[in-house]
Amino acid sequence: MLHAALLWFLIAAFFGAGLFNAIGTTGTKSDFVRWAYPAWWCRVTGGLEMATALLIALRPKRIAAVSAAKPRVYEHGGGTG
Repeated sequence: MLHAALLWFLIAAFFGAGLFNAIGTTGTKSDFVRWAYPAWWCRVTGGLEMATALLIALRPKRIAAVSAAKPRVYEHGGGTG
């Protein structure tokens, strides 16, 4: 029960943040410009956040969505030492 509630909270958080970014208020656009992104980039970010929420909500795709939202650090091996 707690697991399901936390998942739905995560879905609502991603969708809410995505919707807020996609609407693109004046404050949101000015923040993106301040961070050296184009003003329209808030819409791209919002769309990606809402897509992530949708993927988490669709159970078979949940692992892929959570993996896409989680940054990873890859180490390259194969050197001769």
